[in-house]
Amino acid sequence: MLCFCIFFVWMVFFDRNRLITQYQLERIMDKLEADKKFYLENLQETISARKSLDQNKEIYAREKYFMQKPNEEIYIIED
Repeated sequence: MLCFCIFFVWMVFFDRNRLITQYQLERIMDKLEADKKFYLENLQETISARKSLDQNKEIYAREKYFMQKPNEEIYIIED
């Protein structure tokens, strides 16, 4: 019984891999997994937006940067 108590105290307070450190590492891992999930979702959205942009470059340039052809007039309607 004494050996168990000594071992327990050693593992909780003095060991390099003590319980507090393990708990903190587990929290960091959970946060990193959540970040990974967030970035993978954003990656999918960005890939689909890029495919759309590749297919509609002229439309994107006209809507975003108000580009026009030489003999065209552009009217901007704000909501």
